[in-house]
Amino acid sequence: MNHVGTQELATKRLTLRKLKLEDFHDIFNNWAGDKEVAKYTTWYAHQSEEVTQEYVKMVVRPYNELN
Repeated sequence: MNHVGTQELATKRLTLRKLKLEDFHDIFNNWAGDKEVAKYTTWYAHQSEEVTQEYVKMVVRPYNELN
């Protein structure tokens, strides 16, 4: 099995794609900074957009290593 990285998957109502660095603001505002969301996960709610930005950088970095 060859790993080909994250592939985009799109339907009429939803598109799943790789994260982009500029997504951090939406990620923080929509779920990562929400204590109600985090209480059902293994991570704590992010306290600032900077924390989310560092998280997204960590996730995006390996994308470049696969290409």
